[in-house]
Amino acid sequence: MVNMATIFKTLEEENVREVLMSAGAPLAVRLRRGLKFVTRDKARPDEVKKALLNLRQRSQMINAPLKISGSFSVGIAGVGRLQVVYLTQRGSYSIIIKKINEIPPSFKQILDDINQKDAIVDVINKQSGLVLIISPQAFVNVDLGVAIISYLIQYTNSLIYTIESPISYVLRHELSIIIQQEVGQDTKTYAEGIQFAKSLAPDVSFVAGINTDNDMSALLALIELGRLVIVPVESASVPTGLSLLERMAKDPVMFRSTFGFFLRTIYIPELLENGKLKVQSIMIDEEKRNLIREGNYNLI
Repeated sequence: MVNMATIFKTLEEENVREVLMSAGAPLAVRLRRGLKFVTRDKARPDEVKKALLNLRQRSQMINAPLKISGSFSVGIAGVGRLQVVYLTQRGSYSIIIKKINEIPPSFKQILDDINQKDAIVDVINKQSGLVLIISPQAFVNVDLGVAIISYLIQYTNSLIYTIESPISYVLRHELSIIIQQEVGQDTKTYAEGIQFAKSLAPDVSFVAGINTDNDMSALLALIELGRLVIVPVESASVPTGLSLLERMAKDPVMFRSTFGFFLRTIYIPELLENGKLKVQSIMIDEEKRNLIREGNYNLI
């Protein structure tokens, strides 16, 4: 039998960030590479639905009807803050329970070569322009981005704004003030959250997960403020990642012009076998700016 006690116990284990519960399958956790099953028993459809209802009753959406798919956040004493994503397959629910980490990653923890820190810090300390993080794995991009934000919080006097869905780490005020927005909880859409950032004019913005042309329009307006904007992009390559972003733009010419002028650096993190990151950097010079303005994204 798979119940809430089993789920909460699994979430309390070190390094577990995500639990998957699906009808007809054992309870599983997602690792940095692959899955690991933590029970022998396969969850029944009624057990999955019961677990989903139990979690929702602890959230602000206690009276909201279950849909075919959706998401919500919930705080569990002794476990922490969770993001619950649910969907249906063949009439039964599947649940992904993501643990919102209390301690953000540091450069020392995630970089395979700590000497790469100095080059990254040199770029972000200027707090101007656009920085992209591009790799096929969303969590790798976010971990590097949050390590950058965590460094800035600790060592600079800045106003920092992040918008994600869901929030990946809980960040605390230190030398900097941090404002974290979660789509669906604190703001309805990315576009709305990014527009708020524009009016707030933070020194640093971290925007993870734009999806629509309205999101892109808001992002371009934020970039044009000239402050530091960090955007993780889930893509197999730099040309593909930039092309994906351009396709979200209502005006591709304006997109190329804005990115050509403000883009300063692209980081390409690679997840190694030891779980750490090797980071390749592409510094944007005038030659690369002209390529971007022409829509040629072969920058390597």
